[in-house]
Amino acid sequence: MTNEEVEQIYLDDILITQELSRRIPRTTDLKQENDVLHTLIGQLVEQPQILLKKLVKIITQLCQAESAGVSLLEVTPNGEDICHWFALAGMLEAYERTSTLYSFSCCGICLERQTPLLYSYPERYFTYLQQFKPTIVEILVVPLLIANQPLGTIWIVSHDEHRQFDREDLRLMKSLANFTASALYNSNARQAAEESARREQAARAVSEAAQNAAEQANRLKDEFLAVLSHELRSPLNPILGWAKLLQTRKLDEAKTAYALATIERNAKLQSQLMEDLLDVSRILQRKLSLKISSVDLSAVIEVALDTVRLAAQAKSIELKTEFEPNIGQVLGDPSRLQQVVWNLLSNAVKFTEDGGQVEIRLERVGTQAQIQVSDTGKGINPEFLPHVFDYFRQADNTTTRTFGGLGLGLAIARQIIELHGGAIQAESEGDDKGATFTVLLPIKSVEPQTSEDKGLANDSPNLEGVNVIVVDDEVDTRELIVFTLQQYGASVRAFASASLALDAFRVEKPHIILSDIGMPEMDGYMLIREIRRREAACRQTSLPPEQGGEIQAIALTAYAGEINESKILQAGFQKHLTKPIEPVKLAMVIASLVK
Repeated sequence: MTNEEVEQIYLDDILITQELSRRIPRTTDLKQENDVLHTLIGQLVEQPQILLKKLVKIITQLCQAESAGVSLLEVTPNGEDICHWFALAGMLEAYERTSTLYSFSCCGICLERQTPLLYSYPERYFTYLQQFKPTIVEILVVPLLIANQPLGTIWIVSHDEHRQFDREDLRLMKSLANFTASALYNSNARQAAEESARREQAARAVSEAAQNAAEQANRLKDEFLAVLSHELRSPLNPILGWAKLLQTRKLDEAKTAYALATIERNAKLQSQLMEDLLDVSRILQRKLSLKISSVDLSAVIEVALDTVRLAAQAKSIELKTEFEPNIGQVLGDPSRLQQVVWNLLSNAVKFTEDGGQVEIRLERVGTQAQIQVSDTGKGINPEFLPHVFDYFRQADNTTTRTFGGLGLGLAIARQIIELHGGAIQAESEGDDKGATFTVLLPIKSVEPQTSEDKGLANDSPNLEGVNVIVVDDEVDTRELIVFTLQQYGASVRAFASASLALDAFRVEKPHIILSDIGMPEMDGYMLIREIRRREAACRQTSLPPEQGGEIQAIALTAYAGEINESKILQAGFQKHLTKPIEPVKLAMVIASLVK
């Protein structure tokens, strides 16, 4: 068939619906038809795919059709309406799951007109049908409608020019179409109801979980407050009691010394409890600060060991140490790291029976320093192990508990270690089988000294005549930098915000700017971009920000891992330094930029 012949075919040329009433109807078996419909009604609870597959096979038998199908109206992700050949039987069964455009198809025209249509050789108009074999001689398409809303179509096909459909086929197809539409509607309604029930059940589960969590939180709070009351009041009793007795001046020298030692011990205990509470408050408010420096972990561990040695001796507990030499240093807060190690050691001593053993090991594992504290004590119940680092959680909260404390030490230790970029974990095989706590901390990388650094290291940097602006919202950091640079002869102006620094920039331009990156309202990126913009405005030809402009700039950040260095340099900074920075190194970097 030529393209010219195809262009001369119109839709009305292939529509022969009126022929249905003119043709002599074939004889039908009404009993068979009723039996089939009765069988289908009994299978309405089946999934649509199964039900419709059975339906199209039955249609081919009842209508003596060579092919039959059900097309469902669907919408693609890009919003196109399509007719999806959902279930097929007969000679066209291999084309099941094929889709055709709604706007140009036998099914689409039928749904638009909402009436049955009979097509003769439809491939003459719908040319895409030429790909389907055998050739479709006639196709009777009946719409599936519920309250005039289209769901799809049901259709039968003749591939033999001697098999022509008639009004009896139409009657049967209408009956089956009504059945099919009702079945699809009921299936959709059932699925919607089931989905609604699932959502309701899920919502109930979430609500119950939230309620259980709230009840658990309240229970933990009540238990914690009870423990807190006990732990705070317990030291007060001996403190006040012995203080009253000391006031009588009736105690001999030995009893007086004992009373003072008891008061001091209980006062320290209460002080430690208060410090733990304050630490938790700082952590929850994200205000726990670290004073970063290079830390020798072996020295930190030795100090912590000294604080628990007497308690270990009192219980005849053997303290074993195993330190790998020269593992390198870590960047951290030595007092906070000592607090963590002390907590792990004191817990190990507390929970180990008399005559037991506590061992602490320090070694290098890859690029990390590993501290392990192991004991032969009471161990950790497997059910409690996942909660060992939770706030206010203790394995025993009863009034008969053997061990005191608030249950905050390990939670605080975890937060401190994580602030250092490390990790902490607990292991135990169960009750009375001891426990092992492992701490991992990143080892400080040793930066190779550049030739520039070597040259400057031989001589103390001289910053006489260098004007510096320092921008940092942390007052302690700001004052430290100012003092440091003034010691090397620099003239320094310091500001707590980028906006104040910009105001000063209008009055007098510095030789160099030192700016923190993370600041409220206007951060370091915004500051340097605004400075470069103003420089560009003052010149007809300006360097792009990544080439630095006129004023040298150094970005200061607390954690190198959180900052994209290329982003810093592209913003307009010449250098990026990570806090904490040695004073002499800072002065040398400034000297190298301004010389």
